[in-house]
Amino acid sequence: MPLDPTTGSSQTSAAGEQPSSLFAGRIPLHGRSVRQHAARGAIVNTVYQVAIMTLGLMKGVVVAAFLTPDEYGVWGILLISLVTITWLKQVGAGDKFVQQSEDDQERAFQEAFTFEALFTLAFSLLFAALIPLLALIYGEPKLLAPGLVLALTMPLGALQAPIWVLYRRMQFTRQRILQAVDPVVGLVVTVVLAATGTGYWSLVIGSVAGLAAGALAAVLTTQYPLRLRFDRGATRSYSPSRPRWWSRARARS
Repeated sequence: MPLDPTTGSSQTSAAGEQPSSLFAGRIPLHGRSVRQHAARGAIVNTVYQVAIMTLGLMKGVVVAAFLTPDEYGVWGILLISLVTITWLKQVGAGDKFVQQSEDDQERAFQEAFTFEALFTLAFSLLFAALIPLLALIYGEPKLLAPGLVLALTMPLGALQAPIWVLYRRMQFTRQRILQAVDPVVGLVVTVVLAATGTGYWSLVIGSVAGLAAGALAAVLTTQYPLRLRFDRGATRSYSPSRPRWWSRARARS
C-alpha cells in the first residue's frame, strides 16, 4: 500500500482499508503530517537546549558565590578526569540502536543496553582505579572520597538508556522532559548544599543526585524492561570500529 507523501500514512484503498501509521507505528504522529511533526520536534529541541544552557549558567554563577577557589580547583580536577573517561567510553550504542530496524525492538533494545552497561561498568572501574593516582599526582588526598563517589555517575547514566526508545520514535517532548530531570534535580541539590557550606561536595552530590533522579524517571517510564541480553552478533555490531590510524599501523606491520 503506497504512502501519502503529505501525511506519511498509507492511503486508504478502494476496499475501505484504514490508513496505517508511518513505519508500522514506529513514529506516533497523533494526526500531524511528517513535516508538522518534524517542525514541532525542532521547536521542542531548541527550547530544551536553550533551557539547559541557561540552567548550566545559573548553576555556575550561583555556586561560584559559595565555593572558594581551592574547592573549585578540586572539583575541576575531578570533572576534567570524569569527562575524559566518559569521552573515551563513548561507543555510540544509543545511536546504533536508533539506526537499527530489527523486527523485535524489545530484544534490540536489551542487546544495546547490555553492551552499554558492560562497557560502562568497565570504564567506571577504570575511573575509580585512577582516582588514587590523581590524588598522588596532585598531592591532594581530598580527591579520593569525592572521586570514588563520582564513579557512580557513569552507571547511573547508562540506566537512562530507555530514552533511546523515545528518540527513535521521535517522541521529542517526552524525551526532553525525561532528560530535563537530571539537570533540574542536580541544580536544586547543588545550590541548596552549596548554600549550606558543603563546598565541592555540593557539586559531587548534586551530580549524583541528578543522574540518579534521571535514571529513576527513565526506568519507571521505560517501554521495554531493562534486561541483560547478550548476543555475539549484536556485540560485534555495537563494538566501536577501529580508527584509521590503527588500520594503517596494522597494515604497515
